[in-house]
Amino acid sequence: MAKVGLLRLDRKELLQRSRFARLSSFTYELVRSCRGLGVGLWEFGPIINNYGEWAQSIKTGLTPIELGVPWIVYSSRDFLRDFLRPDDIVFEYGAGGSTIFFAGLGLHGISIEHDASWAKVVESELARSCPNAIWEVKVIPPNSTKADAQRKFRSNNPAYRDHSFVDYVRAIESFPKGHFSVVAIDGRARNACIEIAADYVAPGGILLVDNSDRQAYWPEINKLKAHGWQSRNFNGPLPAVAAFSRTTILRRPLK
Repeated sequence: MAKVGLLRLDRKELLQRSRFARLSSFTYELVRSCRGLGVGLWEFGPIINNYGEWAQSIKTGLTPIELGVPWIVYSSRDFLRDFLRPDDIVFEYGAGGSTIFFAGLGLHGISIEHDASWAKVVESELARSCPNAIWEVKVIPPNSTKADAQRKFRSNNPAYRDHSFVDYVRAIESFPKGHFSVVAIDGRARNACIEIAADYVAPGGILLVDNSDRQAYWPEINKLKAHGWQSRNFNGPLPAVAAFSRTTILRRPLK
């Protein structure tokens, strides 16, 4: 494409069409993450190894759910692939590409989703790509804050300022404690989800917190670390967007 033609494209189109633009964007985010995310030189290898898959996701313009990948840092996805076993049971706050990913591995579980229209999209993709999956997508919309005024059950999203996610967060309480091999937190009221869901992770199981570069999540993460949970941060690119982030995986002590 002629140079003048490239200049007329918006950023998304430019990244889709130009290999140089994708490489430049990736390099910029990598350099910026050294300061913003505290990425060390030892992390460059895994991050760079994910460049090809990231670049392809940008080029195609497909969404994570269409790609069948969780919208988390690629290296944390790779960790999950190695960690998970066929009989593992998963609970996730926030349905999407992760749902397709887990179900595609033959796992069974449940996703709690606050948005009914998005839940239908996920269910449709599950039926198409994982027709034999044993998976439930359960819609639990937020309540009025009059039902529960506790701040921890509210979302930081301005669109939900006058709502409480108390029923959403506490959905996991209908299961026995220590029931899930994996609890993935990538939805609303995440601090409350971390606090309450930790008891429902099996010994040796993991709790995943996405976008953990946000300092608002650090106090709850640090509480688990203080109680002996092993913690590992994964920094790097996210599928389908020109951005880097952090995903934290915490492993519950065996005893």
